[in-house]
Amino acid sequence: HKKCRDFVDNLLRRKKEWIFQFVMNPDVESTNNRAERSLRPSVMYRKVNGGTRSESGDMVYKSPASVSYTSKL
Repeated sequence: HKKCRDFVDNLLRRKKEWIFQFVMNPDVESTNNRAERSLRPSVMYRKVNGGTRSESGDMVYKSPASVSYTSKL
């Protein structure tokens, strides 16, 4: 998987400070747990209701939900 390896190597070389920001800044969390938990209601909605069943339904639900959950972080 040369493409993956090259991508990671490039990312580590160029964005090392950004990737490891949580080490230098105690206000930055080391996991994405809060983000994952904020998406949980959306995932549960999709599982219980079987999704939106259309592309336009996806846009109507997912965009506002994403903005709403992200703004709470």
